[in-house]
Amino acid sequence: MRHVGRLFASFAVAMALAALGLSGPASPPAAWALTPGPIVAQFNMCGGNDCSGTPAQKVGWIASTVIARQARVLTLNEVCGNQLSVLTDRLRAGGYAMQASFMATVPAGGSRCAGTAYGNAVLTRTTQASVRRHVFAAQDGGAQKRAVLCVLTQLARASQVCTTHLSPGPRRAAVRDRQVAETVAFARLVSRPTLLMGDLNDYPASDSFDRVYAPSYGGGATGAYVEGGSTRGGLPCRCGAPTRGSTKIDYVFASGSAFGPGTSQTIDAPYSDHHLLLARPVWR
Repeated sequence: MRHVGRLFASFAVAMALAALGLSGPASPPAAWALTPGPIVAQFNMCGGNDCSGTPAQKVGWIASTVIARQARVLTLNEVCGNQLSVLTDRLRAGGYAMQASFMATVPAGGSRCAGTAYGNAVLTRTTQASVRRHVFAAQDGGAQKRAVLCVLTQLARASQVCTTHLSPGPRRAAVRDRQVAETVAFARLVSRPTLLMGDLNDYPASDSFDRVYAPSYGGGATGAYVEGGSTRGGLPCRCGAPTRGSTKIDYVFASGSAFGPGTSQTIDAPYSDHHLLLARPVWR
């Protein structure tokens, strides 16, 4: 399996996040505002790990960011069950209620989550008509049971939103490759426009993602998905902006039959080792 360890430079320009008092890489405001599609957010919140900030600070920052950006979908990795409950309460109190589905990857008592489980979540502004969960056959032997979570909801059309958090590190490359295959196969079981989101723990040029990226992205790609904002000179490329340090490991993929790539941007997160990734795929 080939892994390319190059630096992925952000194509975006800096702009002030006045509502939040923060700054970070961003798409040009005009391009972002004119993209006709749902605003969606992906974030590894470092919920049960030793990142800076208290659980209250983490949840408060996420709620403020989602409301300020009017995200219709939020997918979370490394979220504690108790943090998710507080987040939905905060969003509701802010007049921006979202429905949440959760899938534990570490059970209550097995994580640093104050006695609650730890895992992945999908939040949507619209009702989730169904929820599907799949624990991977391919596991890395660690404490987590890696899995994918998918919900069916309405994003102008009936659509599927899936999230997963894949095994990290070069020594787990073969396991991660099988997890990618299981994720794509599980998402394919529902014939709806699909957003495939999450911390996938690999570089865009990874051979594992050949089965995700549409052929126009090159590098041997044979998949069916476009990636939000991942273009260079107007052409598709496996070149998204970094989401953790200088590396790109968080993604928002959208089924190419229903979406064009649209735009994306990252926001520096004060209480996580990841940036929050915003994307706005365009309906075809």
